[in-house]
Amino acid sequence: MLTIAMMHKPDRPMHPALSKKILSDWYVDLHTEGSLWECARDAWLSGVRDKGHHLVIHDDIRPCIGFMCQVNQVLKVLPQAVISLWGSRSEVIVPKPGAFYKYNTFSWGGALILPCAWIEPFIEFCNRNIDPAWPCDDTRLTLWCCETDRSIYVPVPNLIQHGELESTHQSLGAELKSYTYEENPGVVPWRAETVDIPGDRASFIVSRRMHYVNP
Repeated sequence: MLTIAMMHKPDRPMHPALSKKILSDWYVDLHTEGSLWECARDAWLSGVRDKGHHLVIHDDIRPCIGFMCQVNQVLKVLPQAVISLWGSRSEVIVPKPGAFYKYNTFSWGGALILPCAWIEPFIEFCNRNIDPAWPCDDTRLTLWCCETDRSIYVPVPNLIQHGELESTHQSLGAELKSYTYEENPGVVPWRAETVDIPGDRASFIVSRRMHYVNP
């Protein structure tokens, strides 16, 4: 089972592909109040009582054709993983279609998936350790992964593209693009094969210590 929560501001349009491809067929919980992190926190917590997986997606995201089918296939291959459905880095080695980048110190907001059982531990970690005024929801998730020795998996091809609208995180703009996104990926041979990207978890934590409550 997959549930979905969208971070959406009522004073701006969502990406039209989202309304056509997701809203009509899938449960979506709209979150509109508060800071970026408060919206993200509420979006995650809306899935805490569910079983299976929970997807938090921003309203400026353009999903691929057959998005939900592809996501469900990915979850069959990686049922116990943190999954970021896109990335804006261009790596030297690109996985073959159907495989994954495996990161230790990177995740991208936009469309993130967690097993529902992991939501409360992630939120509790943020409540206990991270400055509540810090807005970066994806970096919070990366820090939790670093602290708990988890990796972040990014499917290739990416299943979403940063949309043409202004980013939900306004400081980013809409210029960040996926290098491996395909509008119509078709039949993808998803499998648990990875290209591992080096990343020092301990150094990453140190580099973000200024955002901890007790640095």
